[in-house]
Parts: sequence; structure tokens; C-alpha cells
Amino acid sequence: MRNYEEDELISDLKRVCEELGRPVTMAEYRRNGQAAPETYIRRFGSWREAHELVGNDISNRGGVKR
Repeated sequence: MRNYEEDELISDLKRVCEELGRPVTMAEYRRNGQAAPETYIRRFGSWREAHELVGNDISNRGGVKR
């Protein structure tokens, strides 16, 4: 198991979101990202908190804002 630096995690989540053109779900990130989504939850407290660090608002999945 690799120990990712916080900036690596943030950069990779941002990259995947940019490639797909929107905030990604954990399943989408699992298919396209480097680390497991659970790594983000352990490091940042929640998947939502990780998204907030890259500038995504996923508080309302029906109307995702970027």
C-alpha cells in the first residue's frame, strides 16, 4: 500500500474531475484515479471534503456545482 502525499491526492482527484468534466463519484474515481477513494476519506475526513479541496461542491448531487 502506497503512502500518498496530500498534494498528490488533491492533484489526482482534480485531474480525474477535469478529464471527465465534472466532480466524480467514488466508483468513477476508483476506475480512473491512482489511490483508493477510501484513502481520501481517511486523509480528509470524507469524499465531500476531498472534493471541496479541489473546488468542487458535491453537497447536492442532483445539482452538482463546479
